[in-house]
Amino acid sequence: MGLLKFIFGVNDYSKPCPYRAKPVAYSHNHKTYIDEKGYRRFTDSNRSVHRWVVEKKIGRKLRQNEVVHHINGDKLDDRPENLEVFPNQRQHHRRHVQNKRKYGTWYGRDT
Repeated sequence: MGLLKFIFGVNDYSKPCPYRAKPVAYSHNHKTYIDEKGYRRFTDSNRSVHRWVVEKKIGRKLRQNEVVHHINGDKLDDRPENLEVFPNQRQHHRRHVQNKRKYGTWYGRDT
């Protein structure tokens, strides 16, 4: 995984919270925050963490029209295996419609 490392969230008692751990992707000392739409962003560049993680996963920069999809619907779960790239918003929306028909939810069976 190279530069990717994962730190899991902790509960109020500073113990690991296995039922709702939130991975945080970072490289070296990058700090992140949660934006108004619920996505994690780097504080120094305002860049979306999930887009950065996918770029590391596929080995190239994302095109502007490409959409990163969180498979389990959790916007804070930036693990590479939870992220999928669609060529455009139309294809991304189609996946949500398929999930809604098949599983009764926009995000599929992993939610």
